Amino acid sequence: MTATEERVEPKSSKKDKAAVAPKQRSGSDIAIGGVPRVDLLPAEVRSERTSKRLHRRIAVGVVLLAVLVVIGIAASTLAAITSAANLAIEQQRTNDLLLEQQKYSEIRQVQQQTTALTDAQRIGAWTEIDWKDYLQALTATLPATAVITDVSVDSASPLAEYTQATAPLQGPKVASVALSVTSTELPSVPDWIDRLATLPGFADAVPSAITGDATTGQYQVSVVIHVNKDAFRSRFKPEPAATDSDATATTGDSE
Repeated sequence: MTATEERVEPKSSKKDKAAVAPKQRSGSDIAIGGVPRVDLLPAEVRSERTSKRLHRRIAVGVVLLAVLVVIGIAASTLAAITSAANLAIEQQRTNDLLLEQQKYSEIRQVQQQTTALTDAQRIGAWTEIDWKDYLQALTATLPATAVITDVSVDSASPLAEYTQATAPLQGPKVASVALSVTSTELPSVPDWIDRLATLPGFADAVPSAITGDATTGQYQVSVVIHVNKDAFRSRFKPEPAATDSDATATTGDSE
């Protein structure tokens, strides 16, 4: 082998190595058809750009938050103004109603006085019994030969309850009538009590004594009649409130 041939052999081996070397690189490192680019900027510039983008985003967030706060404040202020306006309207309406009530204050006083008078009448007359009619009806139950010689009435008052009897067989009562009757014949007390039972408000009757006078031939009968609340006159009893059925019946009658 000559010296010239020794020099050519290294050249041919370098070409072979250059031809073989590209085949050993991965395909991801090769940009086919791309434009070659080189980033010569230092890392400080890229970091500053990133920081500027972050600052811009923070600034936009702060601006949005401020806008939301302003909107909330405006909404709250508007609601407060609306509430104050509604309150002023209601206060004015209340004042107008009070003025209207003052115009009719005299009528209200008359109504109150009328109501008080009606209540006083009901309270004062709730124990009222028409004794004139009651004694006339009582007299009508006497035997034909008997007359009343003495009568005594004890009744309840609006301010105090009537004292009730302690005897177990006597019912509740609101008044009692003590009678003294004179008869020319011996009266049949049981028959007379049966007739007394037809009186309104009759509770019971208790004969206390039957005596006879041989000189005059007359008999004296004493009896106590107890009266219950059914004998009350109830002149000022309140009328029951009208019901729907009553209103319907009234409408039907008018038609």
